[in-house]
Amino acid sequence: MPLTCRACDNPISEERINPDSGVACCQSCGTLWRCLPAPERAAGPQLPSDSPPQGYSLSVEESRLTLKYSVRSKQTAPIGIFLLIFAAVWWGFLIYFDFGRSGEHGFFRLFSLLFSLPFWVVGILELSLALFILFGRVKVIIEPAKAERRWSVGPFGYTRGAMLDETTICHWHEFPVITNASNARMGQKPALRPPMELRSRNGGSLGFGAMVAPERRSTVAGVINDFLDRSNNQPGALIIPRREVPRRAACPFCTADLGPAAISTREMRLDCPRCGKSAPLLFERAQEVVPPELEAAEAEATRVVPPPEKTRIVIERPHPELMAVFCPPHGFKGTPGAMLFFSLLWSAISFTVFGIFAFQMIRKGSLDRGAWPVIPMGILFVGIGVVMFYFALRGARSKKYLSIERDRVVLRTTFMNRNKDASADRTAGQFVTQVVSYKQNESPVYKLSFMGTKVSFGTELDQAEKDWLEFEINRFLKEMDAR
Repeated sequence: MPLTCRACDNPISEERINPDSGVACCQSCGTLWRCLPAPERAAGPQLPSDSPPQGYSLSVEESRLTLKYSVRSKQTAPIGIFLLIFAAVWWGFLIYFDFGRSGEHGFFRLFSLLFSLPFWVVGILELSLALFILFGRVKVIIEPAKAERRWSVGPFGYTRGAMLDETTICHWHEFPVITNASNARMGQKPALRPPMELRSRNGGSLGFGAMVAPERRSTVAGVINDFLDRSNNQPGALIIPRREVPRRAACPFCTADLGPAAISTREMRLDCPRCGKSAPLLFERAQEVVPPELEAAEAEATRVVPPPEKTRIVIERPHPELMAVFCPPHGFKGTPGAMLFFSLLWSAISFTVFGIFAFQMIRKGSLDRGAWPVIPMGILFVGIGVVMFYFALRGARSKKYLSIERDRVVLRTTFMNRNKDASADRTAGQFVTQVVSYKQNESPVYKLSFMGTKVSFGTELDQAEKDWLEFEINRFLKEMDAR
C-alpha cells in the first residue's frame, strides 16, 4: 500500500521514499515525513509506560482498544451531591403537590396538574444529571474500522459511533480549543474541540477524554495512535507513524523554503534554486509545520489590540515586575442588565402564581388539611429570583482589583464594602486566556482566566475590553518572563 501524505492527502511515489534513512518527501506539497516499518500486532493486553491513575483504565488487545473512565472526580462530586439533594427536595414537593392533597376537583385540579408538568421534566433532568455525575461511566472502544463511545449509568446509556480509516489520528488538547475564536467573538457559534478526539479524512470524528487528567492525555493518545499503526497496516510495511510531525525543508545558506523539486530523498540532498548551493538533507534540522489551530492561536496572540474608546479600566505598571488593573463598577449594561431583567420577570411570575395558589388554599381552607408544604415550594421559587437579583446587582456594582507579579496573582472583588480575595501562584509560561463562562441564547459569553488557576474575572465586561485586557496582561507577562 503506497504512503499517503497527511498534509495534502496525496500518495507519495516510491522515488520520493528513502527506506534506508526513513525519510519521505511528498512530490505534491514538499512536506517531509519520517517513515518506519509498522510494528508487530499486539499479542495480549498492553498498557502505557506510565500506568493510568485511579479513575480510568486502558487496555489494548490484538484488534481492540478499550478506554474506561468515571465521570466523578474531586471537582464534580460536590456538584453531583448538590444536584441529588436538590432533586430529592424538588421531587418531594412535586409528589405532595400533585398526589398528597385532597379536596381539589374540576378546573383547579386540571390546572395544577398541567402547571406542574414542566416541573416534572426539570426534576427528571436534574436527577439524571446528578446520577450521571456521581455514578456515570464512559467506555470508548476503538477497532481498526470503527469506534464507539458509550455514556452509561447502570443499565441505561447512550452510544455514539464513528467510522475510522487509515487516516484516523487521535488528537489531544490540554485545554478546550476554539477553532474559530474570532467568529465566536462576533456572535457566531464557535467550534469547541473536545480534550481528545479521533479524526479522519472522511469526516468521521469522535470526541472523548474530558475526565482524563490533562498531563496523561498525551500518553493515552500515543497508545491509541500506536494501536492504529499496528491495526491498519501489515507488520513490517513502511508507514508514517501517527506520532510524527510534518516538516518543511529550508536552505541552510539563504533560509529559502524549498519545494519538492529541490529535495532529493534518494541522495538525501538539497539543491536551492535561489542561491544555487547544495547541502545534505538533515531531517532533524527541518522545521516542524505548525498545525493550523496553533498557527491561528499564535497569530491571535501576537496581534495588537488598542484600548476601547470609552473604557474606564485603569492599568498601571508601577514596577517592571508589577501590574495593577482596576475595573470600576460596570453598571447594568450587557450581562448584568439582562440578568436583572430576567430576575424581575422570574420574581413577578413566581409571586403571581404563588399568590394565586395561596389565595385558593386560604379560601378553601386547604392549610387546615395539611397543604402547608406548598408554602416552602413557593418560597423556593421566589428565593431563586432574589438570588438572581443579587448576582445581577453584584455584577453591576462590584469593583475588581487585579495585582500581577512574577510568581503570584491576586484578585480582589469589592461589593458593598466587603472584600473577597482570590490568589494563585504563577510560573513562567502561564498566561491569560478567554474561556467560556456561560452561554446566552446559544452564544458564548467569555471571561478572562489565568491558565491552570482558579483566578478568573471579566464576565460582565464588553468583548472589546476583554480583548484589550488579554493583550495587555499577556504582553506584560511575556516581557517579565523574558527578563
